[in-house]
Amino acid sequence: MAGKGIVMFAEGREHHIEYDILRIVSILFVIYNHTCEDGYFFFTQFYDTNTTRVISLWFYGTMIPSILCKISVPVFFMISGALLLGREESFVLIWKKRISRYIIVLLAVSVLYFINDFLSSGNESDIMSFFILLYTNGISRHLWFLYSYIGFLIVLPFVRYIAHNITRTGVYYLLFLSIIINGVIPIAQFCLTKNEIILAPDLSFEILGLTFLYPLLGYGFTKYSPSKKMIITLSVLSVLSVVPVMILTIIQLEGIEIINMSQEEAVVGFWSCFEELRALTFFVLIKYAVNRRNVGNASKEILKEIGSCVFGIYLLGDLIKNITLFKLVLIVLKAGLPDYFAVWVLVFIVFLTALGLVYLIRKIPLVRKFL
Repeated sequence: MAGKGIVMFAEGREHHIEYDILRIVSILFVIYNHTCEDGYFFFTQFYDTNTTRVISLWFYGTMIPSILCKISVPVFFMISGALLLGREESFVLIWKKRISRYIIVLLAVSVLYFINDFLSSGNESDIMSFFILLYTNGISRHLWFLYSYIGFLIVLPFVRYIAHNITRTGVYYLLFLSIIINGVIPIAQFCLTKNEIILAPDLSFEILGLTFLYPLLGYGFTKYSPSKKMIITLSVLSVLSVVPVMILTIIQLEGIEIINMSQEEAVVGFWSCFEELRALTFFVLIKYAVNRRNVGNASKEILKEIGSCVFGIYLLGDLIKNITLFKLVLIVLKAGLPDYFAVWVLVFIVFLTALGLVYLIRKIPLVRKFL
């Protein structure tokens, strides 16, 4: 948001409308990612477990959006890298201005989800169980992102040291290394040895993790803008990268007698392969398109206002989606639309509902400081 907002989803200095567009599309992907069998895992309904074959082209058509939606979190970290890594801040200021705010937000929203779970399930809960969940794996599954982001902020000064000294060659080397380590090697190990032979786990590449790789790529591809030729190359590679992921997904589905969300980890095990290519392509394409186009002032203000609400939508979207009213809305939508399209309509309804709620909540001065 403008002003003194949290920089993960908005910026308090010169405003970049391309980041608002990236945030808005990414949060729609996040909502879709949480639709489970209704949308995100819908493609498995078109796979015949008895004959291990694809029943319909809907299998591919509904799998591709699910694969693509996984770029949302990397894109958020890339935006943060582009906005934060070029700044100069002391350790004290980072803790006071950034980390403390996210800890407060995490605590507040965890209380909200803890109360909601208590009221909806009726299970006995106490303050000790709350703090144990808060300390371990989080009150709500989707809050893992906040934990990861707080971790990024804690190591932010050290990532900045790398960013300030990184060259254009270093940025491309980082991307190449990620493609090999996170994509080529896992696929090769599976195809050639069925993972019986894997790279030594102690040979770790921590810098290629979520909180290092994507902020550095976001910063690097902002500091060193890619040429049109490079953007085309990235786009072609991104499209091609989906093919092996889909093939490996089909291979993973073979032998599963009953497919449901309990097998999610096995089915989508290769979806992170070449994810950096797809996320980076989306990032640079939006930046390139906005820089080439003259966006009107009215459109800028609308996008800026919506973009400033994205963090709140992320926090409250799951709560809104899971209430009974929206379950009934989905049933009504499915009565008049194909099931898969009905889910996407619901995604936009949840988005707009959360947007309206967050917009109103942000009118409260104290809350606006955190959202």
